[in-house]
Amino acid sequence: MEKTTNRGRGPLESGLRPPSRGDSYSPITMGMFATSKFWWSKGQMDPGMGRWGLENIEISLRTWLCGGRIVVAKDSYVAHLFRTRFAYKVNNNDIIRNKLRVAMVWFDKESQQRFFNASKTKLKNGKPVMNYGDISDRLALKKELNCKPFSWYTEFFQGRAPCGKRERCGKGNTINLKDIKNFDMKKAFYEKDW
Repeated sequence: MEKTTNRGRGPLESGLRPPSRGDSYSPITMGMFATSKFWWSKGQMDPGMGRWGLENIEISLRTWLCGGRIVVAKDSYVAHLFRTRFAYKVNNNDIIRNKLRVAMVWFDKESQQRFFNASKTKLKNGKPVMNYGDISDRLALKKELNCKPFSWYTEFFQGRAPCGKRERCGKGNTINLKDIKNFDMKKAFYEKDW
Protein backbone atom coordinates (compact mmCIF):
# COMPACT_ATOMS: atom_id res chain seq x y z
CA MET A 1 0.00 0.00 0.00
CA GLU A 2 1.32 3.44 -0.94
CA LYS A 3 1.85 5.76 1.99
CA THR A 4 0.04 9.06 1.77
CA THR A 5 -0.40 11.97 4.13
CA ASN A 6 -3.79 12.96 2.81
CA ARG A 7 -6.84 11.84 4.76
CA GLY A 8 -9.19 9.70 2.74
CA ARG A 9 -6.66 8.90 0.07
CA GLY A 10 -5.19 5.53 -0.69
CA PRO A 11 -4.42 3.20 -3.57
CA LEU A 12 -7.04 2.79 -6.25
CA GLU A 13 -9.18 -0.32 -6.23
CA SER A 14 -7.90 -2.94 -8.67
CA GLY A 15 -10.83 -2.32 -11.05
CA LEU A 16 -9.86 1.32 -11.56
CA ARG A 17 -6.70 2.17 -13.43
CA PRO A 18 -4.83 5.23 -12.18
CA PRO A 19 -3.25 7.54 -14.75
CA SER A 20 0.22 6.69 -13.45
CA ARG A 21 1.68 4.15 -11.07
CA GLY A 22 1.39 5.10 -7.43
CA ASP A 23 -1.36 7.71 -7.82
CA SER A 24 -4.18 7.49 -5.30
CA TYR A 25 -7.93 7.99 -5.19
CA SER A 26 -9.64 10.69 -3.20
CA PRO A 27 -13.28 10.54 -2.11
CA ILE A 28 -13.52 14.33 -2.19
CA THR A 29 -11.63 17.00 -4.06
CA MET A 30 -10.85 20.07 -2.03
CA GLY A 31 -11.09 22.57 -4.85
CA MET A 32 -7.92 21.99 -6.86
CA PHE A 33 -8.63 19.90 -9.91
CA ALA A 34 -8.16 19.37 -13.62
CA THR A 35 -10.79 17.76 -15.75
CA SER A 36 -11.52 16.86 -19.34
CA LYS A 37 -13.64 19.02 -21.63
CA PHE A 38 -16.10 16.11 -21.87
CA TRP A 39 -16.67 16.02 -18.11
CA TRP A 40 -17.48 19.75 -17.95
CA SER A 41 -20.12 19.20 -20.62
CA LYS A 42 -21.86 16.88 -18.14
CA GLY A 43 -23.15 19.21 -15.49
CA GLN A 44 -20.57 21.88 -14.72
CA MET A 45 -21.14 23.70 -11.43
CA ASP A 46 -24.63 23.63 -9.92
CA PRO A 47 -26.03 27.04 -11.00
CA GLY A 48 -28.52 26.95 -8.11
CA MET A 49 -25.84 27.04 -5.45
CA GLY A 50 -25.16 30.18 -3.48
CA ARG A 51 -22.01 32.21 -3.78
CA TRP A 52 -19.60 30.05 -1.75
CA GLY A 53 -19.39 26.60 -0.19
CA LEU A 54 -19.86 22.90 -0.98
CA GLU A 55 -19.08 23.08 -4.71
CA ASN A 56 -16.26 20.61 -4.14
CA ILE A 57 -18.61 18.15 -2.42
CA GLU A 58 -21.18 18.38 -5.22
CA ILE A 59 -18.53 17.91 -7.91
CA SER A 60 -16.93 15.01 -6.00
CA LEU A 61 -20.18 13.13 -5.46
CA ARG A 62 -21.26 13.68 -9.07
CA THR A 63 -17.86 12.55 -10.32
CA TRP A 64 -17.79 9.28 -8.36
CA LEU A 65 -21.49 8.44 -8.64
CA CYS A 66 -21.74 9.20 -12.34
CA GLY A 67 -18.82 7.24 -13.76
CA GLY A 68 -15.78 9.41 -13.07
CA ARG A 69 -13.04 9.22 -10.49
CA ILE A 70 -10.84 11.61 -8.57
CA VAL A 71 -7.15 10.82 -8.63
CA VAL A 72 -4.42 12.56 -6.67
CA ALA A 73 -1.09 12.67 -8.44
CA LYS A 74 1.50 10.95 -6.25
CA ASP A 75 4.18 13.61 -6.40
CA SER A 76 1.99 16.70 -6.36
CA TYR A 77 1.95 19.39 -3.70
CA VAL A 78 -1.00 21.70 -3.23
CA ALA A 79 -1.27 24.65 -0.89
CA HIS A 80 -4.42 26.55 -0.01
CA LEU A 81 -3.80 30.05 1.26
CA PHE A 82 -6.70 31.92 2.84
CA ARG A 83 -6.83 35.68 2.72
CA THR A 84 -6.89 37.54 6.01
CA ARG A 85 -10.46 38.47 5.05
CA PHE A 86 -12.79 37.56 2.21
CA ALA A 87 -12.97 39.96 -0.73
CA TYR A 88 -16.74 39.42 -0.69
CA LYS A 89 -19.37 38.70 1.91
CA VAL A 90 -20.03 35.03 2.66
CA ASN A 91 -23.65 34.47 3.58
CA ASN A 92 -24.12 31.59 6.03
CA ASN A 93 -27.58 30.95 4.54
CA ASP A 94 -25.91 30.28 1.16
CA ILE A 95 -23.73 27.63 2.78
CA ILE A 96 -26.72 25.98 4.47
CA ARG A 97 -28.72 26.16 1.23
CA ASN A 98 -25.82 24.58 -0.69
CA LYS A 99 -25.59 21.76 1.87
CA LEU A 100 -29.30 21.09 1.46
CA ARG A 101 -29.00 21.05 -2.35
CA VAL A 102 -26.19 18.49 -2.17
CA ALA A 103 -28.14 16.33 0.28
CA MET A 104 -31.40 16.50 -1.68
CA VAL A 105 -29.77 15.68 -5.02
CA TRP A 106 -27.06 13.15 -4.16
CA PHE A 107 -27.93 11.49 -0.81
CA ASP A 108 -30.35 8.59 -0.48
CA LYS A 109 -33.33 8.98 1.89
CA GLU A 110 -31.55 7.34 4.85
CA SER A 111 -28.46 9.54 4.44
CA GLN A 112 -30.65 12.63 4.04
CA GLN A 113 -32.33 11.82 7.34
CA ARG A 114 -28.97 11.34 9.10
CA PHE A 115 -27.79 14.63 7.62
CA PHE A 116 -30.94 16.46 8.76
CA ASN A 117 -30.57 15.05 12.28
CA ALA A 118 -26.85 15.85 12.51
CA SER A 119 -27.25 19.38 11.14
CA LYS A 120 -30.43 20.04 13.16
CA THR A 121 -32.26 20.95 9.94
CA LYS A 122 -35.78 22.21 10.54
CA LEU A 123 -38.22 19.91 8.75
CA LYS A 124 -41.86 20.10 7.77
CA ASN A 125 -43.48 16.92 6.43
CA GLY A 126 -40.01 15.35 6.16
CA LYS A 127 -38.60 18.13 3.94
CA PRO A 128 -36.32 21.02 4.91
CA VAL A 129 -38.16 24.23 5.78
CA MET A 130 -35.38 26.35 4.25
CA ASN A 131 -35.81 26.97 0.53
CA TYR A 132 -32.95 25.25 -1.31
CA GLY A 133 -34.24 26.15 -4.77
CA ASP A 134 -35.38 24.09 -7.71
CA ILE A 135 -33.28 20.94 -8.05
CA SER A 136 -35.25 19.37 -10.91
CA ASP A 137 -32.45 20.09 -13.42
CA ARG A 138 -29.88 18.40 -11.15
CA LEU A 139 -32.13 15.37 -10.62
CA ALA A 140 -32.64 15.18 -14.42
CA LEU A 141 -28.85 15.35 -14.89
CA LYS A 142 -28.41 12.57 -12.33
CA LYS A 143 -30.87 10.43 -14.29
CA GLU A 144 -29.32 11.34 -17.67
CA LEU A 145 -25.85 10.37 -16.45
CA ASN A 146 -27.22 7.10 -15.04
CA CYS A 147 -25.57 7.78 -11.68
CA LYS A 148 -25.11 5.13 -9.01
CA PRO A 149 -26.97 5.42 -5.69
CA PHE A 150 -25.27 7.14 -2.76
CA SER A 151 -25.01 3.77 -1.00
CA TRP A 152 -22.44 2.77 -3.67
CA TYR A 153 -20.26 5.73 -2.64
CA THR A 154 -20.43 4.93 1.06
CA GLU A 155 -19.70 1.24 0.44
CA PHE A 156 -16.84 2.01 -1.97
CA PHE A 157 -15.06 4.29 0.50
CA GLN A 158 -15.99 2.49 3.70
CA GLY A 159 -12.82 1.51 5.53
CA ARG A 160 -10.61 3.47 3.17
CA ALA A 161 -10.96 6.95 4.60
CA PRO A 162 -9.51 6.44 8.11
CA CYS A 163 -5.89 7.38 8.43
CA GLY A 164 -3.14 4.87 8.81
CA LYS A 165 -0.64 4.97 11.66
CA ARG A 166 1.84 7.19 9.87
CA GLU A 167 -0.58 9.65 8.30
CA ARG A 168 -1.49 13.08 9.53
CA CYS A 169 -5.24 13.19 9.99
CA GLY A 170 -7.38 16.23 10.30
CA LYS A 171 -4.39 18.46 10.95
CA GLY A 172 -3.39 21.09 8.47
CA ASN A 173 -0.03 22.75 8.27
CA THR A 174 -0.07 26.50 8.72
CA ILE A 175 2.73 28.84 7.81
CA ASN A 176 3.11 32.55 8.40
CA LEU A 177 3.50 34.36 5.08
CA LYS A 178 6.62 36.08 6.44
CA ASP A 179 8.23 32.63 6.63
CA ILE A 180 7.23 31.47 3.14
CA LYS A 181 10.79 31.76 1.80
CA ASN A 182 11.87 29.12 4.35
CA PHE A 183 8.93 26.79 3.65
CA ASP A 184 9.99 23.19 3.02
CA MET A 185 7.28 21.08 1.34
CA LYS A 186 8.77 17.75 2.38
CA LYS A 187 9.02 18.71 6.06
CA ALA A 188 5.55 20.26 6.07
CA PHE A 189 3.67 17.39 4.46
CA TYR A 190 5.54 14.17 5.21
CA GLU A 191 6.33 12.39 8.44
CA LYS A 192 10.03 12.29 9.23
CA ASP A 193 10.14 8.59 10.13
CA TRP A 194 9.16 7.32 6.69
